[in-house]
Amino acid sequence: MNSVLDNEHSDLVVLNGDLISCENVAPDKFNAIIDQIVAPIVSHNLPFAATFGNHDYSETCSTRSMAAHMWWDIKGTTKPRFLALKSTGKESTLSTRKAPATRP
Repeated sequence: MNSVLDNEHSDLVVLNGDLISCENVAPDKFNAIIDQIVAPIVSHNLPFAATFGNHDYSETCSTRSMAAHMWWDIKGTTKPRFLALKSTGKESTLSTRKAPATRP
């Protein structure tokens, strides 16, 4: 990933779902894996966004917790906004909401 980031000169990096196969990840390990995934992006001081796929959620992983870790712990954002996409198969709706003022 470092060579891609070095050569592409991106303004924004989007991590596009299925970041982790959570079925085999212990609840106390997924933040460390997220840290490894975003480390090259953070070291290049690039803004990033992430979407989550069906493999990012399981009984041991929470996409909400992963998003909070990215916003609060990695980015140090004080007032993030969350985007929610709800799809019924026939139509999709996108909504935004402010995150809580303090970390959940």
